[in-house]
Amino acid sequence: HRFPSTVAPHAPQPGREWRASLFVPPPAIRSQQRVVLSRGGSEIDFSVLVVSREPDLLRVVGLTDLGGTLFQVQRDAAGTQVIQGSPFLDDDFLVETLVAGLAPIFLGVPDEELRLVRVESGAPALHGRLGESEVLFAREHGEAAPDRFDTGSDGRLRASIHVLEWNRAPDGEIRFPGRFTLSDAAGDCRLDFRVVGAQGMSGFPARRR
Repeated sequence: HRFPSTVAPHAPQPGREWRASLFVPPPAIRSQQRVVLSRGGSEIDFSVLVVSREPDLLRVVGLTDLGGTLFQVQRDAAGTQVIQGSPFLDDDFLVETLVAGLAPIFLGVPDEELRLVRVESGAPALHGRLGESEVLFAREHGEAAPDRFDTGSDGRLRASIHVLEWNRAPDGEIRFPGRFTLSDAAGDCRLDFRVVGAQGMSGFPARRR
């Protein structure tokens, strides 16, 4: 599964509006999610704790209902390391799909790495880089903010996130993704995330880096 092909648009004027609409996380986040893993007709539910800090720290910990650790992965300036492997997800999935896929939500993509492009369908999107990963932000359902994030490396699609519901302030302003799915390139393994608690997670509109 290759990463979506893109071309520079003939009229790049929407670039500023796209940047202004892009959800950008705060410098540090501690967020707890409830997750349902769907694969091969079976489901597993558990909790995930995500801790992030600019520019490149991202720690993802899977937890049982009793507080035991299912897995732990950390991404930082030195790369991504599986600290504790999972009993039901292999290390490649933890590194290339889970952590790489979550990074654009919790670490963001620097403004200087973003450019307006068009995908094969002709629709506009934002393309950027986060470390060694390519990231493509697209609008699938007419939302003001992009609601699909594709992540890839070496020309291959690694992970796709679809935002199902935005958590909003009383005035309607987007605060953070409240529910979203993350799937591998083949769509064989899907994780449904629901945020149940977050500290510092309010990043809309985008701040300037």
